[in-house]
Amino acid sequence: MIKKSQLIILLIIFPLTGLGSIVSQGIVFHKFLKSVERLQELKSNFNSHIPIQKITKIDNKKLIALVDGRELQEEITLIEKFLDEELNIEENRLKGQRNLSSTESKEVKNFVNDEDNFLNEFVKNHRVGSDNVNKDELLMIDFNKNSLIPSKKKKFGPKNFETASNNEISNTVKLVIKREMAHLKNFDKVNLRSSKNRFYVKKRALLRKEILKNFQTETPNSFINLQLYDAKINEGIKERIFNFEWRPHFNRSLSVGDSGSGSIELKNKTNNQSNYSFGSIFHYGSIISRIGVLFLEGYKKLKIPVLNSASFENYLDKNSLKGEGGFLLIKFRKRPLRLNIDTEFEKKIYLNKDFKVEKFFGGHKYTLFIGVKPGNTLFTLIDENGKKSEKITYIENSEVTYEEPIIEESNYKKLSLYKKNLLSNRNPEFREDGDKVVLFNRPKSFLRKVGLNLYEFKKPIHEKGTRLYLRFDNLKRSFYLGIGETKSALIPSKGFMQKIIDSFDLEELEKRCLVQLNLNNSPIKFAAEGDSSFGPMKLETLYLDKEGEFESESENLNELTDFIFILGDLQGVINIKIDYLNGSSDILRTICSSDDYLIEQL
Repeated sequence: MIKKSQLIILLIIFPLTGLGSIVSQGIVFHKFLKSVERLQELKSNFNSHIPIQKITKIDNKKLIALVDGRELQEEITLIEKFLDEELNIEENRLKGQRNLSSTESKEVKNFVNDEDNFLNEFVKNHRVGSDNVNKDELLMIDFNKNSLIPSKKKKFGPKNFETASNNEISNTVKLVIKREMAHLKNFDKVNLRSSKNRFYVKKRALLRKEILKNFQTETPNSFINLQLYDAKINEGIKERIFNFEWRPHFNRSLSVGDSGSGSIELKNKTNNQSNYSFGSIFHYGSIISRIGVLFLEGYKKLKIPVLNSASFENYLDKNSLKGEGGFLLIKFRKRPLRLNIDTEFEKKIYLNKDFKVEKFFGGHKYTLFIGVKPGNTLFTLIDENGKKSEKITYIENSEVTYEEPIIEESNYKKLSLYKKNLLSNRNPEFREDGDKVVLFNRPKSFLRKVGLNLYEFKKPIHEKGTRLYLRFDNLKRSFYLGIGETKSALIPSKGFMQKIIDSFDLEELEKRCLVQLNLNNSPIKFAAEGDSSFGPMKLETLYLDKEGEFESESENLNELTDFIFILGDLQGVINIKIDYLNGSSDILRTICSSDDYLIEQL
């Protein structure tokens, strides 16, 4: 049985006056359909359903003019029902006629299934001795005269025909045949929009900087290339580490491996100007390292030293050190700064750029604290002028916490404050005096009121990307506000705070911590995990939407959610990631401290 599409094409390409030449090639198509009059009728009915502007005859001895295969397929689809009826009639009429012999049936089957090979061989045979014919030139084939007629040469631009065999017809001719058969495909990077409108897509490798420059998005984009190096005390930082794994602290079930390449790429579309993501590095033969990655707009390469386990144990033994607790390793980008921490430790050493121990301050590149008590630790950087930059970090037992601070100079910041009242969608201005608000751990650094609800204060020198915390003492209960680069913040009223505590079935926090996240975008996904000196922290979460409804299930988080509340049961840190509807995200670490209510303004 001949396929419908093949019957259609044969009727178009091979006029009835040309059937004799086909039969002379040994094809027995006429034996299968004996009635030439019936074929005339089918052809006439078919042509009557094709718009004249779509197909134009050259004459009965030549191919029809090329038309767009996509448009021809649409026309064929429209008359498919008609052809089904006509071919069914023809099939029923032929049932009473003589059956084809086995040889004839095989010849018919070969012709039906191998028309590509037939046309391929036909063109190759007529190419012999025609060296002046360009293989990549569009050809018109006259099957009656057995000749090749080159069409007018057109310059389309750069082409790539490397996939074509030297013994086959050119890809251009293949496309012509396929288009006539209504089975178009895009070969060799050619995109055919219409028969008169063609263009070639030139593929070229773009540099990363070009991609970032032309990458249109509403939020900053950050790419971090992370590489690790084996660090041995008094031996140096020599070999690059391969086959390591990164696990983010906001969800430790996730992991990113280097697949043996020696580097991993971390990507993030930041909702704010900067995000801090903390994670752990796992590598056989190295001490687990906890690393903070600062996502800033653009591309950045980080080379991180990780302590070799055997070398570090050897150093502890030689110097009679216990090494109980955690370890804190700080790298200075430019000049070294004096450093203090507010917790117990066993020993502090200075290491130069070759990771060799220095006896005196000043010639070193790294400071290493050994045997640090696990938990939250406030470490203070002091510059040559006595100015201090403070930051709370977390120390884990038997692990290295790695810090690479980028210090920014002090500057002034203005902040507009609004109040969130209970059972109210309107957020009135916060009008308290500035002496009720101070910088964290700086009791004399008050805010200065410069407007109705506009406050100004001087930011101390600080580490880039870290959040600044303000303490509010205007209520019976003190609370903290964490800010980044935001210019306005929403703080809760006394009634609102108590309502949130009640929603967790508590009268008071009772040595727990409560973190309130003020969202400035529409969230779609939330993840958080907590660390404490006693192990993983148990967290409870509530979501509050614009309609005042509280939800406790994560699947109820949606674009209407305005606030997320996290209740922690131990002192430590909470690592958070929030994905938003527009594709951006916030990644941050917040503090969990006993009896404290803390607001993070995002």
